[in-house]
Amino acid sequence: MNNCPRCDYSLEGLPEVYVCPECGLEYDSACRVIKCGPTPVLWQQLIMAVGLLLLMAWGAFQAGVDKGDAFLLTIILLSLAGTLYHWCRGGGGYPCAVVINRRGVLIDHPRVSGRLFPWFLISRVHCCWFSDRFRLISWDNSAVFSCPARWLGGIRSARRIANEIMSSREVYWGADNGPRSPERGQQPFAHRGP
Repeated sequence: MNNCPRCDYSLEGLPEVYVCPECGLEYDSACRVIKCGPTPVLWQQLIMAVGLLLLMAWGAFQAGVDKGDAFLLTIILLSLAGTLYHWCRGGGGYPCAVVINRRGVLIDHPRVSGRLFPWFLISRVHCCWFSDRFRLISWDNSAVFSCPARWLGGIRSARRIANEIMSSREVYWGADNGPRSPERGQQPFAHRGP
């Protein structure tokens, strides 16, 4: 690895497993940083607007409403629906990064302030397109972490991140099916003995 995956700082001359002197990211050859952003909501709003427009036009012509009144009513309802949709979905979003390294999974989002989830807590990752949720699941099937998939750039991006986490989990933690306590290799660099 020549550059830090998070800040692109040159790592030439540094050991293969170390901490980036610029940003503090613990890295090794399998370290991954996945940068993602909020889901673009423009196309979703456009599809919703066209669907609502067609529904309103059909309803207006079935009820015998004047075309001018139907158009004005449609514009009013579209603006209200767009505002409501944007409000319900959380509107906009923030850039996010998911860091996968030997210590675990770090979700770097303004709403969770860079929380680290160690490997011994993660049994599997669940993404659901219907509920628009991304979840890290523990060994007792409870959610260790849950967030809207739009925080991670949408459900496709969240599924890609879930696959990266599960493949990295096998590299760092092993493919066994049971919880373990943190081992010496899972402890932070500053706390390890000689």
